[in-house]
Amino acid sequence: MLPLFLFSEHWELAKRKLQPVFGFMCTLDPLGYTSSQFFVIPYLVYVRALKEFEEHPTEANQQIVELVKQTCVSIIGSNAQFKEQTVDALVGFLANPASRTADVIADLTVHAAQISAWNALPAE
Repeated sequence: MLPLFLFSEHWELAKRKLQPVFGFMCTLDPLGYTSSQFFVIPYLVYVRALKEFEEHPTEANQQIVELVKQTCVSIIGSNAQFKEQTVDALVGFLANPASRTADVIADLTVHAAQISAWNALPAE
């Protein structure tokens, strides 16, 4: 279960619902939420949706990919610090082999999904 971005007003409510949902998903306790879940779980869902669409390219799966992608874009677009960290991690990954360790980028597929969402942000 992932509250999705449908439109701006809906997102304000859905964003508040994410915390107890993520807490329950990760710890079986709605109070088990940590902020890192907000920046990882939606991108894991996005990667899974892309894999599902690749295996079964249906219109429904394409719609799921687009809705999850818009949610991820909204998450990265609403947090300037996360946006900056994502770009810095990519630059470091490309420039410095020491920045390719698990303490910098815990999961490469999640980071690729974050870069994909960052890339889909509207131009400022």
